[in-house]
Amino acid sequence: MFSVIYDRMTGNADFPENAFENDDIIYVVDGEIETRENVASLYAKMPFGEMIATFNGCFSIALFDKNKGEMYIGRDRLGAKQMYYAEKDSKIMISACFAPVFEFAGKGIDKVAVQHYFTFQYVPEPMTVGEGVKALKLGHYARISDPDFSQVRFNTWKPAPVEGKDREEFKGEIREKLTNAVKKSLKGAKNPAAFLSGGLDSSILTAIAAKDFPEMTAYTIAFDIPGFSEAEVAAQSAKMYGIKHNVVRLNADDFRCAVPFAIKAMGVPIADPSATAVSLIAKAAEGKCDVILSGEGSDELWGGYHVYNPRGKVLKLMALPGFIKNTVWAFASLLPDSMRGKDLLRRGCLPLEKRFVGNTFLFTEKEKKKLLKKFDSSVRFTDVTAPYYKEASGLSDMDKMQYVDTNLWLPGDIDVVCGKGCSERGLKCVTPFMDNEVTDLARTLTKDEKVSGAQNKIILREAFGDLLTDEVRNGKKRGYPVPVRVWLAGTLNEWAAGVIRDGNVSEYIDKKYALKLVEKCRKNPDDPLYYRKVWAIVVFCLWIKYCKDGAGDKKQRKES
Repeated sequence: MFSVIYDRMTGNADFPENAFENDDIIYVVDGEIETRENVASLYAKMPFGEMIATFNGCFSIALFDKNKGEMYIGRDRLGAKQMYYAEKDSKIMISACFAPVFEFAGKGIDKVAVQHYFTFQYVPEPMTVGEGVKALKLGHYARISDPDFSQVRFNTWKPAPVEGKDREEFKGEIREKLTNAVKKSLKGAKNPAAFLSGGLDSSILTAIAAKDFPEMTAYTIAFDIPGFSEAEVAAQSAKMYGIKHNVVRLNADDFRCAVPFAIKAMGVPIADPSATAVSLIAKAAEGKCDVILSGEGSDELWGGYHVYNPRGKVLKLMALPGFIKNTVWAFASLLPDSMRGKDLLRRGCLPLEKRFVGNTFLFTEKEKKKLLKKFDSSVRFTDVTAPYYKEASGLSDMDKMQYVDTNLWLPGDIDVVCGKGCSERGLKCVTPFMDNEVTDLARTLTKDEKVSGAQNKIILREAFGDLLTDEVRNGKKRGYPVPVRVWLAGTLNEWAAGVIRDGNVSEYIDKKYALKLVEKCRKNPDDPLYYRKVWAIVVFCLWIKYCKDGAGDKKQRKES
């Protein structure tokens, strides 16, 4: 983590003490850069943009050229590390963390960003929830010493399917590249560990790592609600690999008490329940390991989400002639958004560009108009997604969804949740699936290498089948499922209502409408929509309390 202040007026740059400095440049990096030469040597040979295009790793970097008086910032191509900036008077603050830049900019709230938050469950980059604070987009760099600097793309990940590959050779290449990526990510590690769910990605990484680190520990979370524990499946994998297995068992109260810490660690509002789960697993591993493996990035890059592969009724609706779908949706759109079955009709009848924003779609425009005090009807979620659909023109729907997710969902939610959740606990989280050589292979995947019937990530299952238990190899997608739906309908319902009632959010949301949603959540415990909306409101209220209004301080975080 770092923060840098550059003064346009004087041309000076204030870097932290841990920055590298010589006679020509000074720079600081958050994350890891794999390169044969050090940054100073490379920069002496090529421009900044060309230089960072050669980097392999998860990084954000700030560099000041003393001779030219030029200030540069850059971020890895999948946004695994964050980079925020804001300008005030003649000074620009740059940081790998949101909080100091938010403070620097005056802690104002961007109302448009809030409106998008309640669709996406996070604020899509380059916007942030902070007024005047921007995020450097993934795979971009900028020369911020320019009067009107703009973000320049130096690299991008986009599906480019290659047909006709020799399947056996391709599986061998995948195995080789991912194995090398795991070894590189654990180079120098003394006590590595792994997040181990009952799923495919974490099992593959753990299996590879266990060969070199037989004393490593795998960490799994288990909740006290039937159907929300992967401990048994993960235990089978850990036994197969001959490593220690630590199961972190939690109940609703454990979860509730840890939510503020997780929100403060991220710095930005993200209504992903797994953020607290990751923070709690990281807490269990804190002080016991120096590096922890995570399978993040695999679903977006290797086609792991079921939404990428529609089946059943949705697929049948999609196959209908356009005029029939238009007619069906014309009537369906008049139904209440909460009516069961309406979401299925939306997915089946509407074009992808009008409905898919990523892994989660929270409030519709009509619902946001009821929730938000300052709803702007000119702001649409399609304003955010349209540029990516344009760039993905000509690709299949599956590839378009992956492209949208890798540009929005991955950097806006997943990367922040995992990276900040671990770093705040003093852990280095490594993500081998996001290695450049591995992602280059994922780029070439064809549909039949991603899905078959209801099964996903087919080629990975084939390439690493001998390292997986039968349950993992043949099982459905897992992850870290958190029983928030169950808790918000029961144990945590009154707590959620209290958070909203007490929240300093009357300027932004209609509390009466929000509390009605909490009550609907209680009365409809099996509904998959209400709890997500309620959780987004709760997270926003707590973010205002702890990150904007500053309740508590960093010393209190270790209590969570």
